[in-house]
Amino acid sequence: MSQHVLPLPVLKPQSKPLVPVVTGTTVTDSVPAVGVTNYPRPVVESVPAVGVTHYTLSDTDTTFMRAYASAIKNKFQLDVGDRYSMLISPVTQRGIAAGNLIPPEITNYLVYKLADSLQYSNNPSYTGGSAGSYIEQMRSYIDWVDLQHQVSAQNIDVLKPLNEALKLASDKYWDLVQTGSELYEKVKHLYPGLDFWQWAKLAYPLLEAANAAMKIATTEVYQAMQRFYGPNYAALSTYMNNLTSAKSPYDLPGYNQAAVADDVLIEAAISAANSGDPMANNNFADSIIRVPTYSMASYSNTVQGWIDAAKAGATRDVVITVDSDKGENTSWEEFGFPEVDPTLHGRAAVWSLFSAQVYNDKGELEPRRLDTRGLTETMSLRISMVGIAKFDILSGEWDLPDIKTLFPNRLPNAPDILDPKLARMVSLLVGYDVELRVKFSSALRGPQEGPDWSTQKVNQVDQIIKDVQENGGSLSVFGFRVPVQGTNDKSPEGAPGIPSAPGIPVKLPGSRPPGNSDGGASGRATLGSPLQRVDTKFENVNWSKEDGELVLTPTKGQVYPTILGAVAQRFQ
Repeated sequence: MSQHVLPLPVLKPQSKPLVPVVTGTTVTDSVPAVGVTNYPRPVVESVPAVGVTHYTLSDTDTTFMRAYASAIKNKFQLDVGDRYSMLISPVTQRGIAAGNLIPPEITNYLVYKLADSLQYSNNPSYTGGSAGSYIEQMRSYIDWVDLQHQVSAQNIDVLKPLNEALKLASDKYWDLVQTGSELYEKVKHLYPGLDFWQWAKLAYPLLEAANAAMKIATTEVYQAMQRFYGPNYAALSTYMNNLTSAKSPYDLPGYNQAAVADDVLIEAAISAANSGDPMANNNFADSIIRVPTYSMASYSNTVQGWIDAAKAGATRDVVITVDSDKGENTSWEEFGFPEVDPTLHGRAAVWSLFSAQVYNDKGELEPRRLDTRGLTETMSLRISMVGIAKFDILSGEWDLPDIKTLFPNRLPNAPDILDPKLARMVSLLVGYDVELRVKFSSALRGPQEGPDWSTQKVNQVDQIIKDVQENGGSLSVFGFRVPVQGTNDKSPEGAPGIPSAPGIPVKLPGSRPPGNSDGGASGRATLGSPLQRVDTKFENVNWSKEDGELVLTPTKGQVYPTILGAVAQRFQ
């Protein structure tokens, strides 16, 4: 806990102040605004994405990941510089749902969920996890700022009655807000077009009088605190107030925004929109919360434009070719990662170029890995899509990016927060209606001699696909995870391939249609959990044994793009 006097906010009629509480010789805590914690927060620990495998990457996998990073960087013409890094994402990472059929409150929440999630600065893989909340770390940083002013006992004696007067005035004001809100609900039909605050100004004069009294009490405390703590107190107080406003349950434009965080409602709305219809009984009134404002300019309009273009038959004329040479001749440092820790928190979330999990006679999943050692040049990747765009993430008026520069002094034993091991998301890179083409040379498709599958030494494409098709399990092709229903008793009925993954059915030649699958909509998008997968039924997955080409495409008409990557800014 901070050992200095917590700052008072600059009051606004709609925001509840932090009221300093004097105990002993210092002000040690504050009373938070009503409802400050009434919304979910990103989890602190890094959470891997659903269905993303954890294992040590082969040299070939690493090469293609860097090659993919190079291709994305060049396509978007990114310059990471000294403070920025470029994250890459598996090509089934579902972006933020938006457009005409998605309520803006859902888009608001999904933008907040992504933008507020900090990332580790030594992990180039973005799979939807979080290393903590940016706004929560901002608040904690302010709590531990050292203003380097000591308050005498005499000054504390001056502050105590002023604080008590402010607390009484504040309590009276917010009691009237509560009473007035109840009254407003009963009479608002008589005042069409007026929200609570407009109605109160017109018909509830007690509130305005209480607000004026609270402002006077606030000014007296504010002036005394500034005399005792110096000129920096005013600025720090303003920033604290801004953060409090961002988390207020009341509508404070520029600081917070309406959102829906109900997992069931979100998935139901997205599923309905993917079918081309708005969700029936689209009434979110009881589920509306307020979250800190984050936005991406023109995002919803751009996504809707892509949806319309795809429905009109637009071709995937935006092409990104992944050249393996670029992966062999580059390092992660070129993408803003001086250090890459493959054992981040024990395991790094990664995805392989080509792998599988197959059910054995015991009904257990066994891994299959394509042995590509020394054969990097025998594969090629091409990603095609209807459109791509880079969206910069904009924070609300509560943000203070230079807080560490403005307030470099912190109290002893302050926690390590907003430090260089973390980075904040600043841009999102997406593409719509993404198709992946992987071509394997004959060196990987033809028969090869070697130990059995369990050793994972020698595998080849034809046999892996056949093995998954006949026994059940799943394929993973550069992030495209394709669970397959097997044709014998080794695979449980309706098994999705990987228990933790949403059901993503595929129909390969000779495979039995999966049962009771919802196309991936059954997963829950809780805050801090991984983002969902793109709806990838892959009813028309094409594998040509003769040509060695595997083509994977998403389901048509989805109301979200695919995340190709992101740009993050490291803290200094």
